[in-house]
Amino acid sequence: MISTPEYSRRLGRRFILAVVLLGATAPSEAETGALLTEAKAALRAGDGIAAQARLREVLRDGASPDAVRALMGEALLDQGDRVSARKWLAAARFTRETRGLGYRILGRLEQADGNLPAAGKAYDRALESDPSDPALWSDIARLRFAGGELKGAIDAADHAVSIGQNSAPALTMRAVLVREQFGLRSSLPWFRAALSRAPNDPDLLAEYAATLGDMGRAREMLEVARRLVAVSPGDPRGFLLQAALAARAGNNRLARTLLDRTGGSFTDLPAAMLLEGVLALREGDYSVAVAQLDRLGRLRPDDPIVQALLARALAAGAGRAVPSTVRPVGHASVWSVLGAEEGLQTAALRHADAPTDAQACARYVRALLRAGDNAAAAKVAAQLMQARPGLPDAHLMAGDVALASGDRPAALRAYQQGARLSLGREEAQRLAVVLRELGRDAEAVAVSRRFARENPLAT
Repeated sequence: MISTPEYSRRLGRRFILAVVLLGATAPSEAETGALLTEAKAALRAGDGIAAQARLREVLRDGASPDAVRALMGEALLDQGDRVSARKWLAAARFTRETRGLGYRILGRLEQADGNLPAAGKAYDRALESDPSDPALWSDIARLRFAGGELKGAIDAADHAVSIGQNSAPALTMRAVLVREQFGLRSSLPWFRAALSRAPNDPDLLAEYAATLGDMGRAREMLEVARRLVAVSPGDPRGFLLQAALAARAGNNRLARTLLDRTGGSFTDLPAAMLLEGVLALREGDYSVAVAQLDRLGRLRPDDPIVQALLARALAAGAGRAVPSTVRPVGHASVWSVLGAEEGLQTAALRHADAPTDAQACARYVRALLRAGDNAAAAKVAAQLMQARPGLPDAHLMAGDVALASGDRPAALRAYQQGARLSLGREEAQRLAVVLRELGRDAEAVAVSRRFARENPLAT
């Protein structure tokens, strides 16, 4: 039996040894801080895998999960693992220091999952903690843009740039919105400014490459797309961009190979639908071409290129030729050519299901105008304008109704308001038409030239 003094001496030695060992192995605050700094740097570089590895080291060293919850959620979200990211973020048990970041990343997660109202609530919570974060205001701009509220998106992006002139996320979002508001060419200086701050940011590289491609600057686009693949090998956008470039050059086999390398990541992306449709049409697979182009046509009922391709695919699949005199300008026009026009009742049902959805409203308004019910069309257009005044399509609908009613000055005002938010093809065409009808030919020419200068391949 061990005597009490002997036991005390042994216990004392063990206690001292434990203290020594703990002192030798426990990480210092400086070491933990260094790991967190490395994790944050990896996240800024777009390397979620490296960030996750550093954060795991911090956890192994005894840090509280709540202390790394926001950063771990961001690292997982950057890798596309939304399920695991939600496990870290959903409880929202963030520390006071990380609360702003945590709610911002939670907002990004909700937006990625299509939960736009939940994303807005998360961003509101983030604003309570950090109202001067330019990255947060950039995310708010992106959310508003995704919801079609272009005016609100522009305001948020402007604010992000004003409080973070060197912020790459703020400059990137402003570049995207300048592209939407003014045109491709005007956005280039903003993209370049963002690249000077974050030359290896995958999102920025993808947007810049797409802009160059839309401008027909193929060589520059290819360089940027290859750079995207180099800095982010697992990002399928680099392959999609190169596939689009190969298809434009007529190299169908290479385009198909590159598209297959995306692993089906862009099934619901309009650009991928168009590319799939074009390739299937060239390959003679008309059923696939019709399926893809019909899906895209329902998303973009007024895109003349999509509608013309759909008409060609439908006619080819039926062994019929589309008359050369037919120039489809809307989804209903395509079906009219082939004897299956979408009716007013269907448009009304779609509108009833989504009364403030721009696409549903647009279909319904145009169906009502075709049916000669201008009063009902005006009511629907007014409801959309009241519900979503920052939406360019709301102004287009108001202009269409006014033009159908013979009120050209009111139509001009509506089209001009829409063009201030976004000078796309539809806005430019409508403006030019109504200006000519009002005898203002010089202004009509100026609008057309401005659109052509900004969008060299769209004319």
